[in-house]
Amino acid sequence: MENNYDIKFVVCTLANPGFPTFYPIDAESIMGYFVSKAFVVSEETKYDRKGQEYKVYDVVLPYGDLRGEMSFPEFNKYGNLINGTRIYEVYDSRKEAEDERDKQNLELRNQKILCAYEKYAGTNMRRKKIEEASSTFDYYLNECEEYEMALSSLTSNLNISKLTKWH
Repeated sequence: MENNYDIKFVVCTLANPGFPTFYPIDAESIMGYFVSKAFVVSEETKYDRKGQEYKVYDVVLPYGDLRGEMSFPEFNKYGNLINGTRIYEVYDSRKEAEDERDKQNLELRNQKILCAYEKYAGTNMRRKKIEEASSTFDYYLNECEEYEMALSSLTSNLNISKLTKWH
């Protein structure tokens, strides 16, 4: 199938039990963040209450799971995207996306450790639970890295492109 969509890098969430998403159900289900290429279906300029401009993008991940075939944007009979999502950031370079991924993973690690710290405050289990939270996060982060490497291999033939001006 011919692909005429722009392709960019995006940062996604890997949620338990190991499926990619942009909006996990809850913070506890987040395993970590990874970088993927995505089809950019649309770009829209919006304005907040203060009049500040920001962009939103409708995107589709080429692979929802690693076992299936490549996914392309699909639309219902009204022209609405049915297999994508709306996000606020796309990246021209893998390095930019990886920097954001690393920032989000560090924030997530700190949240998980802080949660264990607060939950077991005043108990002799605090240190053990913090170490368990850190170890569990490292395991999940490894899962994210493996997922990202597999996606990178599967999407190696998709070239990053400049966003097309829609008329």
